[in-house]
Amino acid sequence: MYTERTYRSWTDNDGMLSYVVKEDESDLFVTSETDLSGVISKHLIQIRKILTTFINAHPEFRSSLVPLDLKSDDETITLMLDSARSADVGPMAAVAGAVNEYIGRRIHEDLIIENGGDIYIRGNGEKTIGLFAGDRSPFSHKIGLKVQVRNKMGICTSSGTVGHSLSFGHADAVTIISQSCALADAIATSICNMVQTDADIEKALERAMSIKGIDACIIAINDKLGVLGDVEIVDL
Repeated sequence: MYTERTYRSWTDNDGMLSYVVKEDESDLFVTSETDLSGVISKHLIQIRKILTTFINAHPEFRSSLVPLDLKSDDETITLMLDSARSADVGPMAAVAGAVNEYIGRRIHEDLIIENGGDIYIRGNGEKTIGLFAGDRSPFSHKIGLKVQVRNKMGICTSSGTVGHSLSFGHADAVTIISQSCALADAIATSICNMVQTDADIEKALERAMSIKGIDACIIAINDKLGVLGDVEIVDL
């Protein structure tokens, strides 16, 4: 079932263009200086074909909730498999971030791609990303994550209370920042699974930051917020 992504209306595009690119279940919200919808649509169709072909050959790739010992010559499939191993989750936990990364690597201009709460940024300089943790969270619409982007960055969020994605945790939001959008996506799922109550925040933060390639972790649950790593929390 499609859920309207109302948080997209809060975007301040700073004079850049914002538009949606859709292909079947994929729904990308893109911000860029010029209209890249045509070329992004082409790349989106290509990566969906790559994923579908691999899933048809290996159905467990789609359904597994644990890492798989599979091999592929495709860089995106390999990235998903490797990210899943780092996070100890199934490879599809990295799919939104991997799709973003596939497209972002092929676009040679600054842009932001948001895919179901998972964000890929290409560019340089300071960016502030608003935290959305559901309507009940005291942090939604109130705080932002200020980061310094150097060429590219992935900022991915998983929730046990918002959206339709499978989660075994109860955090309102777990946001992971990494140079790899696919890795950030998989780790966000893994860490969110760990958080059942606010008593789990400290160990979940430590677990996230122990993983190579993770720059920051932010956890929101009820009225508690935990932050660790290279990110600044600012008021919106």
